[in-house]
Amino acid sequence: MYFILIYLCLLSEVIMLAFIEKKLWNTYYTPLNFLMIPYFIVMNISVLTVNIYDLYPFYAESLYVWMLGLLCFATPSWAFACIREKILPKDAPATQQPFAFDPKILFFVAFPLLVVYYLHVRSVLASAPLTGGIGSDELGENILGKGIWAHMFNFFIVIEIISLYFFSKKNWYLIIIFILCFLICIINQVKSWIMIPVFACLILKIITGKVRISLRTILFTLLFGFGFFFLSYYLSIVTSEGNEFDDKVVEYITRNFIHYLTSGVLGLSMDMDKGILEQQDLTYIFAPFCNVYNLITGNEMASCLNTFYLTTTWLGFATNIRTFIGTIYVFSGPWTPIVIAFWSSFIYFFKLMSDKTRQISWLLAYAWLSALLTLGWFDYYFALLNSLEVIVLFFIICYLFNLISNKDANRSEQV
Repeated sequence: MYFILIYLCLLSEVIMLAFIEKKLWNTYYTPLNFLMIPYFIVMNISVLTVNIYDLYPFYAESLYVWMLGLLCFATPSWAFACIREKILPKDAPATQQPFAFDPKILFFVAFPLLVVYYLHVRSVLASAPLTGGIGSDELGENILGKGIWAHMFNFFIVIEIISLYFFSKKNWYLIIIFILCFLICIINQVKSWIMIPVFACLILKIITGKVRISLRTILFTLLFGFGFFFLSYYLSIVTSEGNEFDDKVVEYITRNFIHYLTSGVLGLSMDMDKGILEQQDLTYIFAPFCNVYNLITGNEMASCLNTFYLTTTWLGFATNIRTFIGTIYVFSGPWTPIVIAFWSSFIYFFKLMSDKTRQISWLLAYAWLSALLTLGWFDYYFALLNSLEVIVLFFIICYLFNLISNKDANRSEQV
């Protein structure tokens, strides 16, 4: 009964905040809704999974963290909505300004770099004494996740999103770039980064009116997520480790998927039930900013990894994630409202600028941030420098493409 009362309060809050967002922004596609609605859906699945599989009991009071956190996240939304009303019409169209971009430029810039990257992967697999091959954690984390190759990975994420967004029958060759970039995400064995770029492009198409949310779109997205999660583990278990594909492998992947889906919500639940095992540490929350400073000053780099693992599902499946708002609460303590308001303001600023300028660079950045929020039911991605580096790359690449395209246009006019 106690859980039902809390649940109904959360449900009422979600409905109320979604309604307010629609009134203020004239759309449901806002940062708060991208964060709130997926979390609410996954939270329901997680609670049901506990009962179905007899997992660690759900701690109802963990919902309070999200109830209060969502209010903190909503407050900057209301402030930025007031600014928006003053600087542009309320019914401003959701279309971007023309992007002076020749898709051939993207192809001829990205393709050689992709070839270099794949030659490096081939060289590593041929020479380094790896215990695993393509799709293994060792290759993704220890070899490709460091140095210039890690930055190239972020570059390919940007190229993947742009190529998928501009793909059409006329620009059919962009699908080659998208597929190659997508395979790099699989090779790096980082499951979230497989889905986030695709979600970012889907969100970009939604907010610009090129795609409408429907049952078909939702089902396709869910099947896509599960399909490539399955492929990721198939490469790791069968291809890299040489295991035979049988019922045991299918059962293991299915259990891992359930664990993956529930690990953030149940991780926060169990952590709060045990009294919060982590020590408050704001350097974890702002690790990207701290590490840029540490790199300049030569200090020790701050860790982006939570070292406390909890077994919320089956033995052998441990989680160190606590959802977006949950992680902020765990590591920020009394500073939680300020930290949540900071990130909300940061993201709503991009929302405001994308509405005002309608430029593709701002739209790309906003869609990327919204995709990170969409996986807020899973983890807090802003502890990783990748999340912010991709934003910088969006602006650099869009500026360079515009510059090259304009030069080509001027030459054509002179001829």
